[in-house]
Amino acid sequence: MDQGIAAALAGVAGLVGAGIGGLATAYGARVGAQKTVEAVQTQVQQQAAAEHSHWLRDQRRQVCSDITAAWTKAVMPAARCLPPIDRDEPIDADRLNAAGPFFDALIDACVLIPLWGPDHLMEAAKKLRVATADFMMALTEWNDILGNGDQDAIDAHKRHCMTLRDEFSITHRTFVQATRGLLTGSS
Repeated sequence: MDQGIAAALAGVAGLVGAGIGGLATAYGARVGAQKTVEAVQTQVQQQAAAEHSHWLRDQRRQVCSDITAAWTKAVMPAARCLPPIDRDEPIDADRLNAAGPFFDALIDACVLIPLWGPDHLMEAAKKLRVATADFMMALTEWNDILGNGDQDAIDAHKRHCMTLRDEFSITHRTFVQATRGLLTGSS
């Protein structure tokens, strides 16, 4: 009977051991599964953040490229309006009319930057937009001022036009530097 009791106790001990082992295995599997889920969630979040960052960079690159392309298209028609100013002559209406849509396209392109940021790029685009509008306005006012015949006003407006021409170029250069810094990560 001693052997029977010993066998029964061994069987119970084995059963308890198997039960504890099973519980430990189940707990280990649960903890392992939970850690796997957490790792996958973290990886998915990091991947989503990286993809969003890449997408945002592409949006910024596109709008900055559009602004630069619009500025490049506006430069030549604007430059064609300057020689008559240098000679105190009226700007031909065709020249002014040809420049207008290019200036408008540049101003319109600058308006999209606030969608993508960041603040320093928005500020650079705003300054370019204002410089463009001011330069366009000064060119369109030239013929009226010239027609008034007041040489002091003509000379002052000529200087004003040249200052705004310079500001038009400087603000574009500043915008390009801000764009380059943002897109290359040096800003």
